[in-house]
Amino acid sequence: MPNLKMLDSLIAIVGVILVLSLIVQSLQGALKKALKIKSRQLEDSLLDLFENALGQPRVTTQGMVASSPILRLLLARKHPSTQAAPEVQALMDAVSAKFKDVGRVAQSGRWILDSLSKDDLLKVLARVAPGTLLPALPARLLDVCEQVDQLASELAAVQGAALSGQASAQLARLRQAVDPLINDVKAIYKVKAGNAGQGGLPPGAPQPVMPKELDPTLLVGDALRLREVRLEDVLTVLTELQKEVDRDLTARQQAGQGTEALEAASTALKAIATHITDLHAKLDLAIAPLRNRLSSVEVWFDTVMQSFAERYARGMRTWSLILSLIVVVTLNANIFTIAGRILSDDATRNRVLQMVEQEQALEKAQATKSAKPADAAGATAPAAETPQTVQGLVEDTRKAVAPDVVLYTSLGFGRRGRADLMSNPVGTLAGWLAMTMLLSVGAPFWQDTLESLFGVKNLLRKNADIKNVEQRSGEGNPKAT
Repeated sequence: MPNLKMLDSLIAIVGVILVLSLIVQSLQGALKKALKIKSRQLEDSLLDLFENALGQPRVTTQGMVASSPILRLLLARKHPSTQAAPEVQALMDAVSAKFKDVGRVAQSGRWILDSLSKDDLLKVLARVAPGTLLPALPARLLDVCEQVDQLASELAAVQGAALSGQASAQLARLRQAVDPLINDVKAIYKVKAGNAGQGGLPPGAPQPVMPKELDPTLLVGDALRLREVRLEDVLTVLTELQKEVDRDLTARQQAGQGTEALEAASTALKAIATHITDLHAKLDLAIAPLRNRLSSVEVWFDTVMQSFAERYARGMRTWSLILSLIVVVTLNANIFTIAGRILSDDATRNRVLQMVEQEQALEKAQATKSAKPADAAGATAPAAETPQTVQGLVEDTRKAVAPDVVLYTSLGFGRRGRADLMSNPVGTLAGWLAMTMLLSVGAPFWQDTLESLFGVKNLLRKNADIKNVEQRSGEGNPKAT
């Protein structure tokens, strides 16, 4: 059987590194939850997204503190959105309020974004006030309202009784096509307070023009639905109606009959055509920029989220290095001292190997248990994660870290840190830095490495067993030689 001492030593060293990596991983997870690191990074990325989508100048964040949401939090610095353009600030405030409304809020009352998809963001933007996404939109929508009022008045002035049967049918089609738009537009505004109650006008008298204002509950989604009526189809119906009225007018003129009602209807239809053309232009002026801004959000989303993923990964690597250094110094995890002791002390090596094998067996048993399909009758939906208080988070972290710390110190490591530093500062610092770099790689990497090493060890043992069997078979059968 081959000498597996070096392989066992390597497995033991990797096992110690894995234990320390699990401590760092637990501390990193607690830090992410306590400081809401991902949410704050997403918030910064959302600010970048709105600045690009709205075409506003980007807030310049100079220095490490200004560009790091965690350092800003720890040093009580203001969020960059406070320095952004007013349009961007208003949109950030509106979006954060909507996310709070749908329950994305921490116990502190602050909005939180552990994840953000493009569809979620677009749904939220459809629920904000139109002026928040496009400040010029309210004034343009009021112009649309005035144009629709004029169109409705002109359409009501057309007397259907004076038209022929075919023309009356076309008039009914025209009103059926225009009424949805008129009703939708009337639903988005209201008469200003103090101007209502001017009744008592005689029948047929012109109604006074009332000052209007947009309904404060109007949303972006409501404004977008105004463009669903195809005014091109309305103009087609209007053209056919105009032809019918002109034919009737010509026929009456030739018959020497009265044409006043038809002439009035023809004049009103021409005015309606003008109002529809103007309405089409004003709707495009109001809604097209709104659609463009939403499209710009879609276009910039993937680019900004990719930048977020890169920044978040870099930030977590930095925090991993910091936490690794803290763990290494606290536990005096000098890689050279640990490796030297494992290589030279058989008892320590065997104790570490036994610990590693027990941990591997326990993890495999847990993985097998969790992989078993749940019974159909007993299967239940996973419980929703409940928010944790700071005290609860600290307690959970302590429970997760304590067993690994005890396991590490029980192997005889983690002592005389200050004494080692005083007696051999260069070697101790070099060992600490080397271990810090190893731990920053992450526990999953060392877990995979450990499993690979055990696989190599099992393969060597299997080959050695086969070779021994063949040798014993050859010794018992002289003809084999």
